[in-house]
Amino acid sequence: MSRRWRKSSVQSRRAHPSRPRGRKRRHRRQYPRPPPNLQTSALRSPHPNLRPRRCSIGGARGAMEKRCPDCGGTLPQGVPIWVRHLKVADAMTPDPLTMGPEDSLNQAVQVMRKAGIRRLPIVVADTLVGILAQGDLNRAQPSILSESQDEFLRVMEETPVSRIMIQNPVTVSEETPLLDAAQTLHTMKFGALPVTRDGRLVGILTDSDLVRCLVDLLANGG
Repeated sequence: MSRRWRKSSVQSRRAHPSRPRGRKRRHRRQYPRPPPNLQTSALRSPHPNLRPRRCSIGGARGAMEKRCPDCGGTLPQGVPIWVRHLKVADAMTPDPLTMGPEDSLNQAVQVMRKAGIRRLPIVVADTLVGILAQGDLNRAQPSILSESQDEFLRVMEETPVSRIMIQNPVTVSEETPLLDAAQTLHTMKFGALPVTRDGRLVGILTDSDLVRCLVDLLANGG
């Protein structure tokens, strides 16, 4: 009797398997193995405890970073501390070319073309009242200038700079940290920042000045 019960139980398990029919068994992926004559120990690093370190450039806090003893901020290794203490006065162009608000657009174009510059501070008795950029001239020409050559020259001579200049521009001082000024240029999408002292223009900081400063630092190993 016990044998029949055992036989029937085995048949029932075979008739009703736990795994559904038609389901394929999953096999592990076969990866290529190295040939038997290859010494795998040669592929291992001779220094297993040494791992590649993350570069500290761009804000990653790796082992290459150190802290500035003055401000407590992190500094990448090899960067002199004095780089963080650069001021606008260290990179600006002092005593830039200027024009008055009543000067004509034609005069501004001639000055920019002759000096090879793209921005002109507008002053009244050394007091900054605006700034004129090459982009302002380009945007103004289709709206205020005629297609006629004579009309073009007439409008250029009769239109004052004050009509298209940027009034009350953002300024910095000589003692402003160069990093803060660079971040302002980048964030605000400016091409230049007038440098003032008690409201009087003393210089201008342009994107070209920042590039020149960076080239000097890299050339000197800073």
